[in-house]
Amino acid sequence: MGSELTPRGDTLLAPAGRLGLWPRLGFGVAGPLAGPLVAQEDALTLIMAAVRGGAGYLDTAPAYGEGEAECRVGLALRRLAVAGEPTPLLSTKAGLSSRPGGRRIRDFRPEAILRSVEASLARLGVGAVDLLLLHGPDPRELTDPLLATLAALQAEGRVRHLGVACRGPEAAVMANSGVFDALMLPLPPDREPALHEIAAAAGTTGHAVIGIEVMTAARGLARLSPGGIYRLFRRLARGGAAPLSTGPTPEEALRHALSAGPAHTVLTTTTRLQHLAANLTIAREVVAQRRAVT
Repeated sequence: MGSELTPRGDTLLAPAGRLGLWPRLGFGVAGPLAGPLVAQEDALTLIMAAVRGGAGYLDTAPAYGEGEAECRVGLALRRLAVAGEPTPLLSTKAGLSSRPGGRRIRDFRPEAILRSVEASLARLGVGAVDLLLLHGPDPRELTDPLLATLAALQAEGRVRHLGVACRGPEAAVMANSGVFDALMLPLPPDREPALHEIAAAAGTTGHAVIGIEVMTAARGLARLSPGGIYRLFRRLARGGAAPLSTGPTPEEALRHALSAGPAHTVLTTTTRLQHLAANLTIAREVVAQRRAVT
């Protein structure tokens, strides 16, 4: 694998199955970056710094901040374009939306997916996204009309690749459906072994694997930052335990995910520029080490 890692300018690229060359490190615009905990201008600074630093892939969704995340990504994309800088690869999602008060609505009907994609493209200010991920569908929701709608979106050029974001064993069904080019899965260190196995198997069949939450089980999660506090409360709300002071540090967890994990692309997020800079440095070091092996 080391010889296949190819930087394009400052963007760190690697082979990612059916997605072709894809950034090794991505930046997720969600959580506190999509709401009042982080001011819009601060979020834009982080997004643009991530892209400029080598994370040439941005992921977001209409469910994040009732569409505010996509609006912020759209603003960042326009600023990058005005500055004449490279456009990052882009993914958003469909099937899940948010309402005031944190209420979320699931709707995988074909007409709902079409409305969602149209609204997302408008907020992002783009004519197409590189990857559209269904946001946590049940396998039974993959109806023939829905699949026909997804195929039409691809044929029209509004969606270049299809993927699915999963959190459980249904990911294996999705990988075997023959529909999706990419799987997005939580791949924290030393946890979720079944998902690690699904990710590894999917990689052997040509699927691109995008790993999320690779640092959330690591020691030091609850840093006193908007992002750390947000993720801690989200974890507790899901019934999880507060992270213990054992296990890898976030930096160690990221380095392991990039160097030895099953993900082709590792998606990170942060609300602090110094943490972003550290993540980008780790990614560059891992790429350089793997290239030096050959």
